[in-house]
Amino acid sequence: MAIPAELGLLGVDNDELECELCPVPLSSIVLQFGQTGREAARVLDGLMRGEPPPDSAIRLKPLRVEERISTDPLRVEDADVRRALARMKAIMSVWPGVAALAAEVGMSKRSLELRFREATGETIHQRLQRMRVAEAKRLFREERVTVTEAAERVGVPDVNRFGQLFKQQTGKTPSAFRKKR
Repeated sequence: MAIPAELGLLGVDNDELECELCPVPLSSIVLQFGQTGREAARVLDGLMRGEPPPDSAIRLKPLRVEERISTDPLRVEDADVRRALARMKAIMSVWPGVAALAAEVGMSKRSLELRFREATGETIHQRLQRMRVAEAKRLFREERVTVTEAAERVGVPDVNRFGQLFKQQTGKTPSAFRKKR
């Protein structure tokens, strides 16, 4: 699987050296080590005074997620391809074609196709289809749209074709996915 194109990868502890030296810089959760130590000391102090241990785990929220390339599907080294990806996301519902996209980012169609494949490991069409399904899943989860509405909003007005595309990528029909959510 290609990271972050097909799989986002998130680490814990945010060791900057380790995260930056990964083949794909690793996003990581930044933990509250100071607060963790204080909570452990508080529990230990109570145990030493004869108090019972806590009934449940003590959960501390992480400070933040330090985002790097491993969780951002639009992050690639090639700045022109990064611009093309951002533009694809913005115009997927009214897709003008690869030639128009290339013109918008100031490249020839062939140059964009080659550099896109090199930077992402996918063709422009493959990534566009994955973006469409990802957006449809988001629409089903967050906006509770119908299958027809989702298909139109992601730029696949043929509902049957949309259903085939969605099932091919997720293993579920859009209706089944929508009902589960």
